[in-house]
Amino acid sequence: MGVNGARRRRRRHSRTSSDGSSAFGPSEDRAADGEERGATRSAPRNRKGGRERRRTGGAEGRSREAGTARDVPGSVLRLSALLEAGAVPQAAWRHLAESGDAAAQRIADRADRGAAVAEAIGGEAVAPVRRRWGRRAAVERDRAAAWRDIAAAWEIAATVGAPLAESLRGMSRALRDAQETLDDVRVAMAEPTHTARLMSVLPFVGVFISLALGFDMIGVLTTPGAGLVCLSAGLAMVAGGRLWTSGLIRAARPAPGTPGLYAELTAIALGGGVSLDRARALVSGATGAAAGGSSTQAEASATGGGTSADDEVERVLDLSRRAGIPAIDLLRATAEQQRSAARTDGRVRAARLGTRLLLPLGACTLPAFLCLGVVPMLLAVLQTTSFPDL
Repeated sequence: MGVNGARRRRRRHSRTSSDGSSAFGPSEDRAADGEERGATRSAPRNRKGGRERRRTGGAEGRSREAGTARDVPGSVLRLSALLEAGAVPQAAWRHLAESGDAAAQRIADRADRGAAVAEAIGGEAVAPVRRRWGRRAAVERDRAAAWRDIAAAWEIAATVGAPLAESLRGMSRALRDAQETLDDVRVAMAEPTHTARLMSVLPFVGVFISLALGFDMIGVLTTPGAGLVCLSAGLAMVAGGRLWTSGLIRAARPAPGTPGLYAELTAIALGGGVSLDRARALVSGATGAAAGGSSTQAEASATGGGTSADDEVERVLDLSRRAGIPAIDLLRATAEQQRSAARTDGRVRAARLGTRLLLPLGACTLPAFLCLGVVPMLLAVLQTTSFPDL
């Protein structure tokens, strides 16, 4: 019973009879008093607990949304299981959305508003991208590219009548392999990247050390003449070193997109029973020049840079005709080989990055340390030292 109930009991107790008898005994009076005080004390705790539950629930909701937003392969795999169990596409997306998948919720909402399912999936390739620089921007671009590939696979499978569940399961494996490749490369690049960024602040550390030792570094560096030349040269080399380092890091990152996508989509198209020419036209139309450029770059990297995805698929199809075996299995094996090659290539480039980062360190960072830290300190010593007249 709450505070109001205890107060009502107290009011009924105050309306006693003329002979002093009460409707409650002494023990019940004490119980009512204790109940009122306990309810009064528990009210702030209940309000505080409610606020804590709301904050905790909000944090859990945000973390759940962030986790599922990055797990595109997992969402696609769960969707394929729902489709294989007999759910229709829009109902499968709605069930996935009700499980807490934020991306599925947005896709289901677009489909409910009348958009085609492939178009609703393609909306995830545009809307989530808000940043242009930094690690989070790269994560958003990778996620957008993954949803773009899923939209292409869905469109082809729906057009030719290929099994959606099987097609999405294959795309889930492809996306999972591509994500593992990116993770391996990021782990391999983490140490040399952080070391290079740490070394880029070395020239400014020299300035602070000289200031701590009592040298007038600010006065020396801002004095016209040798000090100002050292300041200009040092800042220019720091900026050049950072740009050089950033360029080397960007070049070592794997190309965005899913390696082996062209072969995977061709296998999906052929799984619907269409001709080779029709399959080629569908894959080209689903990927497009703008949408499929990133995956084409990834496939070119996976095949060594000298062979396009079209040429690789054509060789596989020619082998299928000559050997008299189904092309679908050969295409999927080719896609797996391209993803494996992309992973190896990414690891090799990440390993080379540690050696290449020594170039801006020796050509820019160390000379900048001399210009900003060592030479101005020597100038400050010469300015404060008196030499005997000869």
